[in-house]
Amino acid sequence: MLAVADVDQSNGLVRGVGTVLMPVSQIHVAAGVPLLYSAPTGIAEPQRRLTIATRARAMMRWAVAAFYGVAGIAHFWATDRFLLIVPAWVPEPRLVVQITGACEVVGALALLVPRLQRAAALMLALYALCVFPANIKHALEGINVPGLPDTWWYHGPRLVLQPVIIWLTLYAGQIVNGPFCCLVRQKEGRPPEPR
Repeated sequence: MLAVADVDQSNGLVRGVGTVLMPVSQIHVAAGVPLLYSAPTGIAEPQRRLTIATRARAMMRWAVAAFYGVAGIAHFWATDRFLLIVPAWVPEPRLVVQITGACEVVGALALLVPRLQRAAALMLALYALCVFPANIKHALEGINVPGLPDTWWYHGPRLVLQPVIIWLTLYAGQIVNGPFCCLVRQKEGRPPEPR
Protein backbone atom coordinates (compact mmCIF):
# COMPACT_ATOMS: atom_id res chain seq x y z
CA MET A 1 0.00 0.00 0.00
CA LEU A 2 1.25 3.50 -0.82
CA ALA A 3 0.99 6.47 1.51
CA VAL A 4 1.08 9.91 -0.02
CA ALA A 5 3.81 12.19 1.26
CA ASP A 6 3.68 15.14 -1.17
CA VAL A 7 2.26 16.19 -4.51
CA ASP A 8 4.83 17.50 -6.96
CA GLN A 9 2.95 20.34 -8.67
CA SER A 10 5.47 20.64 -11.51
CA ASN A 11 4.93 17.20 -13.01
CA GLY A 12 1.60 16.10 -11.54
CA LEU A 13 3.04 13.10 -9.70
CA VAL A 14 2.48 12.00 -6.15
CA ARG A 15 5.53 10.95 -4.19
CA GLY A 16 4.72 7.87 -2.16
CA VAL A 17 6.76 5.92 0.37
CA GLY A 18 10.36 5.66 -0.79
CA THR A 19 10.83 6.75 -4.37
CA VAL A 20 7.58 5.46 -5.82
CA LEU A 21 5.74 7.96 -8.02
CA MET A 22 2.21 7.67 -9.33
CA PRO A 23 -0.01 10.02 -11.39
CA VAL A 24 -2.26 12.37 -9.43
CA SER A 25 -5.19 11.04 -11.49
CA GLN A 26 -4.97 7.81 -9.48
CA ILE A 27 -5.84 9.61 -6.24
CA HIS A 28 -9.52 9.76 -5.41
CA VAL A 29 -11.38 11.24 -2.46
CA ALA A 30 -14.23 9.55 -0.62
CA ALA A 31 -15.82 11.30 2.35
CA GLY A 32 -12.89 13.70 2.51
CA VAL A 33 -10.28 10.91 2.85
CA PRO A 34 -7.85 10.48 -0.07
CA LEU A 35 -7.78 6.98 -1.55
CA LEU A 36 -4.91 5.50 -3.53
CA TYR A 37 -4.99 2.65 -6.00
CA SER A 38 -2.44 0.17 -4.80
CA ALA A 39 -0.30 -0.93 -7.74
CA PRO A 40 -0.15 -4.65 -6.83
CA THR A 41 -3.84 -5.12 -6.01
CA GLY A 42 -5.59 -2.38 -8.01
CA ILE A 43 -7.83 -1.78 -4.98
CA ALA A 44 -8.52 1.67 -3.60
CA GLU A 45 -7.22 1.91 -0.04
CA PRO A 46 -7.48 4.82 2.37
CA GLN A 47 -4.39 6.91 2.80
CA ARG A 48 -2.95 5.95 6.19
CA ARG A 49 -0.21 8.52 6.66
CA LEU A 50 -2.06 11.76 7.26
CA THR A 51 -0.28 14.62 8.95
CA ILE A 52 -1.58 16.13 12.14
CA ALA A 53 -2.49 19.33 10.28
CA THR A 54 -4.37 17.41 7.58
CA ARG A 55 -6.40 15.51 10.15
CA ALA A 56 -7.16 18.67 12.12
CA ARG A 57 -8.30 20.48 8.98
CA ALA A 58 -10.51 17.56 7.90
CA MET A 59 -12.14 17.34 11.34
CA MET A 60 -12.63 21.11 11.36
CA ARG A 61 -14.20 20.98 7.88
CA TRP A 62 -16.78 18.43 9.08
CA ALA A 63 -17.44 20.40 12.29
CA VAL A 64 -17.87 23.68 10.42
CA ALA A 65 -20.13 22.01 7.85
CA ALA A 66 -22.27 20.55 10.66
CA PHE A 67 -22.44 23.95 12.39
CA TYR A 68 -23.59 25.77 9.25
CA GLY A 69 -25.93 22.94 8.24
CA VAL A 70 -27.73 22.95 11.59
CA ALA A 71 -27.85 26.76 11.64
CA GLY A 72 -29.26 26.79 8.10
CA ILE A 73 -31.99 24.32 8.96
CA ALA A 74 -32.83 26.40 12.05
CA HIS A 75 -33.56 29.34 9.75
CA PHE A 76 -36.54 27.37 8.45
CA TRP A 77 -37.99 25.81 11.59
CA ALA A 78 -37.42 28.94 13.74
CA THR A 79 -37.85 31.74 11.18
CA ASP A 80 -39.89 33.89 13.58
CA ARG A 81 -37.09 33.81 16.18
CA PHE A 82 -34.55 34.99 13.61
CA LEU A 83 -36.88 37.78 12.48
CA LEU A 84 -36.60 39.36 15.94
CA ILE A 85 -32.92 40.18 15.44
CA VAL A 86 -32.93 41.20 11.77
CA PRO A 87 -31.97 44.90 11.49
CA ALA A 88 -34.76 47.22 10.29
CA TRP A 89 -32.83 48.25 7.17
CA VAL A 90 -32.95 44.69 5.73
CA PRO A 91 -35.68 44.43 3.04
CA GLU A 92 -38.08 41.46 3.11
CA PRO A 93 -36.74 40.06 6.40
CA ARG A 94 -38.61 36.73 6.27
CA LEU A 95 -37.37 36.00 2.76
CA VAL A 96 -33.83 37.04 3.69
CA VAL A 97 -33.84 34.72 6.73
CA GLN A 98 -34.99 31.80 4.58
CA ILE A 99 -32.55 32.55 1.74
CA THR A 100 -29.65 32.82 4.18
CA GLY A 101 -30.71 29.50 5.72
CA ALA A 102 -30.67 27.87 2.30
CA CYS A 103 -27.25 29.41 1.61
CA GLU A 104 -25.91 27.97 4.86
CA VAL A 105 -27.17 24.46 4.05
CA VAL A 106 -25.82 24.55 0.47
CA GLY A 107 -22.53 26.04 1.69
CA ALA A 108 -22.18 23.34 4.35
CA LEU A 109 -22.65 20.60 1.74
CA ALA A 110 -20.28 22.31 -0.71
CA LEU A 111 -17.63 22.56 2.01
CA LEU A 112 -17.46 18.75 1.94
CA VAL A 113 -16.89 18.57 -1.82
CA PRO A 114 -13.14 18.96 -2.49
CA ARG A 115 -13.64 20.88 -5.75
CA LEU A 116 -16.00 23.35 -4.08
CA GLN A 117 -14.60 23.64 -0.56
CA ARG A 118 -12.51 26.80 -1.09
CA ALA A 119 -15.36 28.71 -2.72
CA ALA A 120 -17.82 27.44 -0.11
CA ALA A 121 -15.53 28.46 2.75
CA LEU A 122 -15.10 31.94 1.31
CA MET A 123 -18.85 32.38 0.83
CA LEU A 124 -19.68 31.06 4.32
CA ALA A 125 -17.05 33.35 5.87
CA LEU A 126 -18.50 36.34 4.02
CA TYR A 127 -21.96 35.27 5.17
CA ALA A 128 -20.80 35.13 8.80
CA LEU A 129 -19.41 38.64 8.39
CA CYS A 130 -22.70 39.89 6.90
CA VAL A 131 -24.85 38.54 9.75
CA PHE A 132 -22.68 40.25 12.37
CA PRO A 133 -25.01 43.32 12.45
CA ALA A 134 -27.88 41.03 13.52
CA ASN A 135 -25.74 39.67 16.36
CA ILE A 136 -24.84 43.22 17.42
CA LYS A 137 -28.51 44.29 17.32
CA HIS A 138 -29.47 41.27 19.39
CA ALA A 139 -26.85 42.13 22.02
CA LEU A 140 -27.25 45.91 22.20
CA GLU A 141 -31.02 46.07 22.09
CA GLY A 142 -31.46 43.22 24.56
CA ILE A 143 -33.99 41.46 22.35
CA ASN A 144 -35.51 38.46 24.08
CA VAL A 145 -35.40 35.50 21.71
CA PRO A 146 -37.21 32.46 23.15
CA GLY A 147 -34.77 29.67 23.87
CA LEU A 148 -31.69 31.93 24.04
CA PRO A 149 -30.24 33.58 27.16
CA ASP A 150 -30.64 37.35 27.38
CA THR A 151 -27.46 38.16 29.32
CA TRP A 152 -24.00 39.37 28.43
CA TRP A 153 -22.70 35.97 29.48
CA TYR A 154 -24.26 34.84 26.19
CA HIS A 155 -23.90 37.95 23.99
CA GLY A 156 -20.29 38.77 24.91
CA PRO A 157 -18.79 35.40 23.89
CA ARG A 158 -21.06 35.25 20.84
CA LEU A 159 -19.77 38.58 19.54
CA VAL A 160 -16.15 37.72 20.34
CA LEU A 161 -16.43 34.30 18.69
CA GLN A 162 -17.86 35.60 15.38
CA PRO A 163 -14.36 36.42 13.99
CA VAL A 164 -13.16 33.03 15.27
CA ILE A 165 -15.99 31.32 13.36
CA ILE A 166 -14.96 33.24 10.24
CA TRP A 167 -11.33 32.16 10.65
CA LEU A 168 -12.29 28.50 11.34
CA THR A 169 -14.41 28.51 8.19
CA LEU A 170 -11.50 29.82 6.12
CA TYR A 171 -9.16 27.29 7.75
CA ALA A 172 -11.54 24.41 7.05
CA GLY A 173 -11.72 25.46 3.40
CA GLN A 174 -7.91 25.61 3.06
CA ILE A 175 -7.87 29.37 2.49
CA VAL A 176 -5.78 30.15 5.57
CA ASN A 177 -3.42 27.98 7.58
CA GLY A 178 -3.58 27.17 11.25
CA PRO A 179 -1.66 29.20 13.79
CA PHE A 180 0.65 26.30 14.62
CA CYS A 181 1.06 24.84 11.10
CA CYS A 182 4.69 25.90 10.80
CA LEU A 183 5.57 24.22 14.10
CA VAL A 184 3.82 20.98 13.10
CA ARG A 185 5.44 20.93 9.66
CA GLN A 186 8.85 21.67 11.22
CA LYS A 187 8.41 18.79 13.70
CA GLU A 188 7.54 16.48 10.79
CA GLY A 189 10.70 17.60 8.97
CA ARG A 190 8.87 19.46 6.17
CA PRO A 191 9.32 23.07 5.03
CA PRO A 192 6.58 25.60 5.92
CA GLU A 193 3.68 25.93 3.47
CA PRO A 194 4.01 28.90 1.10
CA ARG A 195 0.54 30.36 1.89
